[in-house]
Amino acid sequence: MKQLLRLCFGILSCLLLACDYSPSGSHFEEINPNQQVLADITLTDQQDTIFVRGDLNLYFNVFLPDREYYGHTLELGDQMLSNGDSKGGAYYFQSEKYSDGFHTLRYTAYIRSGTGSLADKYRAEAIQVSRTWVVQIYNSAPTAPAVTHIAPEDGQLHITSEPYTGLLFKSMDLVRQLSDFPPHILASTTDPNTTSWTDDNYIGGPVTYWIVVHLDEKKYSTGTAGTAASYHYPMPAILKASYEVDNQVKITFSSTPFKSFKSYVLSSDMGFFETYDRNDTVVTFPDPGFGRDLPSTLRTYTKASLSYYDNWYASYNTIPGRGTAWGPFEDATILRSAATDRFLIWQAGTLYLYDAAAMRVLQQRDVSYQSMDHGLAKSALSVDGRYAYIVLNDVIHRISPSTLQTLETYQLHDLLPYTDYNSFGIGVSNNHRLMIAAQNTATGMDTVYLVDMERRKVLTRIGKEIGAAYSELSSDGRAMRVSQSIYLEQSNGTWQDQAHVTQDTYAFAFHPTKPLYAYKEGQKITLYSTITGARQKIITTEKELFQYEIDAGSSHLFGYEEKMARDRNLYVYNLDTGQRLRKLKLADGVIAFVYKDRIFSHERFIQL
Repeated sequence: MKQLLRLCFGILSCLLLACDYSPSGSHFEEINPNQQVLADITLTDQQDTIFVRGDLNLYFNVFLPDREYYGHTLELGDQMLSNGDSKGGAYYFQSEKYSDGFHTLRYTAYIRSGTGSLADKYRAEAIQVSRTWVVQIYNSAPTAPAVTHIAPEDGQLHITSEPYTGLLFKSMDLVRQLSDFPPHILASTTDPNTTSWTDDNYIGGPVTYWIVVHLDEKKYSTGTAGTAASYHYPMPAILKASYEVDNQVKITFSSTPFKSFKSYVLSSDMGFFETYDRNDTVVTFPDPGFGRDLPSTLRTYTKASLSYYDNWYASYNTIPGRGTAWGPFEDATILRSAATDRFLIWQAGTLYLYDAAAMRVLQQRDVSYQSMDHGLAKSALSVDGRYAYIVLNDVIHRISPSTLQTLETYQLHDLLPYTDYNSFGIGVSNNHRLMIAAQNTATGMDTVYLVDMERRKVLTRIGKEIGAAYSELSSDGRAMRVSQSIYLEQSNGTWQDQAHVTQDTYAFAFHPTKPLYAYKEGQKITLYSTITGARQKIITTEKELFQYEIDAGSSHLFGYEEKMARDRNLYVYNLDTGQRLRKLKLADGVIAFVYKDRIFSHERFIQL
């Protein structure tokens, strides 16, 4: 054992003596852990804070002289965007993938450490060179401020809105819309912090306001609207209308508290009223006349009004006419039977049977057939209410006076020997005689026939130039008016012209319940017997009556003077005494009639 130890020690001694070691720079480098790195990482055309909306190309420039480049990473916060061994270059950044707000963008370059260590030699260690930027992502659509409060203030309307807190702001508008008017821009600003607005042209009525924001971006340059708010101060309107002494109409309307007021204009068929006094809200018009309701318009003008036609705001009211409303049966033909207390009313395409005592519709029928009337009567009702006829498309219908349903129909050739007429009108008597007034527009020669409907026999025919439109049959069927002549039936069955000399087609009227007819000459009206032709009595009217007739229920004579439609009076006379019972001013365009103890228009009635 001792010999073995001696041998090992001897060998080790020889090895040590054989090593010739001396330090030399050709065999090692000095290790330097404190490396100085010259580097620069930049983004083309970008600052330290990058604003991104949508997609953006990022161009990185990396300057690392005398350094071996290993690679890079590009991160947004803790999310890896890209990595690789490329040096700089472009990255297509799609910002919609990330949330709006502020983020940190970091570009990190990895280079050789240069320490001279064994790890450095074998690329096992590296130096990181980084650069960061702040990225603001904003992809949201713009949110326009909401209008939060609207209230009157010192005679104007004050509007409050939120400020604009978004980005890319260019301008914003306050938009106003009044009812029935298109929206328009009331004011504009380039200050996003504007929150207070004033409407100095508001006068009243429903109004809505909203903010529209315009961005410095083509996509939203036309504007984005915010939440709207509405306000309503009642427009000046008619509050009350009453009939005063002499049927004058006193109207009271509300006022406006706003300083933009210029004037009120109240217009209707009653007249025209204008005032520049904001508190002048009571006006009295003279008697507008009887017969219909009175549509009225109250316009309120603002100081911005340059003429009668602009910058006005209107309220529309209908002032009830005097008396009691019924119908309305505007432009209707109203036939009356006092014996049965029924009205037969033909309005447009509907036929009504009306109870004149209870004032209600009993029956109605659709008769929407169109016939050329040429001013001719297309319906007839006997005074005693037993016979009723209508013409539908040139076919004569005998109808039930109680149900309005057709009982029989007749073509002209069923009743007349000659039928080449353009149109015709009808009338019927209590003894069931039917008058057919046939019109021939080609020759101008009209023919009026009288047909006994029980025997289907023509009793007489009278030819007259332009006579069909001015024909009438007496209730007893023994007299006819044709144009400017009266014809009476004689005992031998012939018909005799009474030879009154007149050019007035409205000179004659039949008494509905007595065998009399009236003949007008100026203010004098003479009654004649339809049996003998003898004069019975004369009454004198206050004015010459343009048209007149005699009521079957009261035997009163009524008519109106020949004046303009807006300035007519209805006169009512007791036919027995000649005494004037009523002088009634009629509203514009109203046609009225007397029935028993009432005066009717097509819309209203009053007591006689």
